[in-house]
Amino acid sequence: MQKARAKPTRLRDRFEPSALAAYGAVRLPCPVHALNLVRFRDRRSYLLYGLLFAPYGLARGARALWAAVLDIPLLGEVRADEIALVSYPGPRTLADIVTSGYYSWVNRWRVRGTSRLEFGLTEPAAGSISLRLTGPCAVVQHNDDAVDATSLASEVAPVLRLRYASRVRAGFPAMLGCEPGDPEPLHYRHTLLLTPGSGRLSRNRLLDAARRLASRAGDLTFHLYRGLSLREALSL
Repeated sequence: MQKARAKPTRLRDRFEPSALAAYGAVRLPCPVHALNLVRFRDRRSYLLYGLLFAPYGLARGARALWAAVLDIPLLGEVRADEIALVSYPGPRTLADIVTSGYYSWVNRWRVRGTSRLEFGLTEPAAGSISLRLTGPCAVVQHNDDAVDATSLASEVAPVLRLRYASRVRAGFPAMLGCEPGDPEPLHYRHTLLLTPGSGRLSRNRLLDAARRLASRAGDLTFHLYRGLSLREALSL
């Protein structure tokens, strides 16, 4: 009788080698932007994960681009308590990081800290982003491939202006089995970050803007987040 295959105990052993090799060979404009949508189970554990990962990732070319926490839920399901954008030199670098022994060790705090993680490698479609973008930011996500980000954002000008937009190009490397805390594909392929334009950002004005965008792009989420400084993002 054939023995059952032992369950991998290390994160790096849960990746199918052929799938990992294919992931590392994905051709994308580099550096790539990794979009992380985090729902917290225990925020302090997740922050500890970030503190432990940051110097290791930085030494391998990973760089934090932007982070924000949920401020005001407005339209659609809230898919993230915190959003983080991280730049990597390419898919191969990300694959090397997540299969390293160090990441297998530090990943335990990410798992403890999150109830859900949506992840995707994205390609910028408009604008630029940096940690200097602090304060209020409307985050819009949708799946309508026919809608241009700049055209969509014009629907809510001058109340909001387009700061950055991206579209998903790849998910996370394929893993063996399914365990709590595993990264999931992003539910929405397109993400827009909109910053205040003219006038006060009242809840009614924001809801009106959300409805205008929904009339163009259909199913979408529209919520107000607050961009964090690097110090805030790493504060326990």
